Amino acid sequence: SSVVETMMAFQTVPAASVPCSFAAPTSLEGSQLSSGRASRSSSGLEHSLAPSSTTLGPLACLAFSGGCAAAHATSARRARRAAGTTASRPAGRGRLVAVLALSAENAETLAACLRTESDVLILRDLPEEGMRRMLDGVAAVDVEVGQTLFCQGDIGDAMYVVKRGELSVRKRLTADDEQDTYVASLGPGKVVGSLALLCDDPRTTTVEAVGNERAEFWKLSREHFMNVIASLGTDDGEDDTCGVALDNNIPLDGFDDAKSIFIVSDGTGTTCLNSVELALKQFNICYQGVHSYELKTFSHVRDTQEITEICRRARAEGALVVYTLMRPEVREVMQRQVKEKPGAGEQPLRAVDLWEPMLVQLEGLLNAKRTPEVSSQARRISEPFLKMVDAIDYTQRADDGAKPELWAEADLILLGLSRAGKTPLSLFLAQRGFKVANYPIVPGEDPPQELSDPSIQEKCIALLISPERLHNVRNERMKAFGRTESNYASLQNCTKEVNILKTFYARYGPRIPRVDVTDGGVEENADKVLKILKQRGLVEAGAFSPSVM
Repeated sequence: SSVVETMMAFQTVPAASVPCSFAAPTSLEGSQLSSGRASRSSSGLEHSLAPSSTTLGPLACLAFSGGCAAAHATSARRARRAAGTTASRPAGRGRLVAVLALSAENAETLAACLRTESDVLILRDLPEEGMRRMLDGVAAVDVEVGQTLFCQGDIGDAMYVVKRGELSVRKRLTADDEQDTYVASLGPGKVVGSLALLCDDPRTTTVEAVGNERAEFWKLSREHFMNVIASLGTDDGEDDTCGVALDNNIPLDGFDDAKSIFIVSDGTGTTCLNSVELALKQFNICYQGVHSYELKTFSHVRDTQEITEICRRARAEGALVVYTLMRPEVREVMQRQVKEKPGAGEQPLRAVDLWEPMLVQLEGLLNAKRTPEVSSQARRISEPFLKMVDAIDYTQRADDGAKPELWAEADLILLGLSRAGKTPLSLFLAQRGFKVANYPIVPGEDPPQELSDPSIQEKCIALLISPERLHNVRNERMKAFGRTESNYASLQNCTKEVNILKTFYARYGPRIPRVDVTDGGVEENADKVLKILKQRGLVEAGAFSPSVM
């Protein structure tokens, strides 16, 4: 493969004497909103090219300081999600050599590996355009013989495909084991670390380069993977099929005089948003704090009533509406709203149609009529695939107790203690098209009122875990943040929480089915859940082959 841009080589391998030691996070700065108060941010490819850093939100700093408790850990996680940050410590070892422009042969080989060897189901049905975008973010990593690619307990942030070399996969069965147990040997074409594409849970195995030559890998980061999945079917951002809901209620603390700009689209709104952001860069005064603004994105607007309500809000806030509406019925309603005279006390509606003037000129130039909708890659994407994308998006938004008002849309709601494996299990099931919410049971914290609704309880499955297993998992998590002692992870506290959990289930869900996740991996636990869903008539239970996560 040819290298188009050689990056600054950097070494993340720990000292040879402690090849699997855990370093404390290097940065505890709280997340900051970008200038302009934009409610969406664009993640460029550069994130996959540079060494990763760790940023924790303010509550995360509190949660992982001395004597961290379950309530603090859960609050921190929710705060990070709300702020759009994560507290994972990327733990990939090895030397990042370069970001690659893959040769046709290597691109074909890597695409085949991602489709056939990875346990991330969404990669198997990825359309060609989506796979091309996925391969655009691949980086090369090499690991010397005797060094580890990652260790059990590391927080994963990427999946790796073996290009060359031999790997030994080991696993420590219990926290008390002094030695790892051999699991497997892997060679070229095999995939390791699949689960890291879906969540930031600790690695379950240690992977070491062995043999006579250094191991070489293709690395696919979770950030790039999620960006590609979010963009699927958009064709320059305008998608008429695949919906990704956006949070349009970003608070404006300290920005009471902020000017609002509404981005309105019957697609994702990405093209419209990018155009507005580029235009705003022509006004340097906005980036110097003299004026502030807020971007609100209204995507996948398909109903005429939605247009009417958006315009009402725009008049009330004095907002500028910038829109790209391809469907004639919604575009015509918007055009009528623009021409409508303001009522008593209302401001005139300011609006800009980004597409219409150009499309009218193109019709005249080409002597042809436009199609009523944007032609999109989504037309070549199967319905099951789109369902999978939608389910993953929902599951991310409803993770860890966030937005219980969305639970009515869920196919399944997982309940369990902090670090009982709810998130990886949720995302694994989302790949099968299920919208999965999950809620962490925190001692002393009352659950949302939605959990008392019988229709919600019917969707719930309760996760059980032994105190010893919970203690081991939490200990690994704390080590990843440089913590060796924590009340949150202590066996005494874990035993207490497990007992509280039993009382909670007896009170809120005596009829809710239980799944013991103590000894099972993600695939095994998913199979248990699917069997319950089969009993409910929702799915045929399937078996999953074990993988190296």
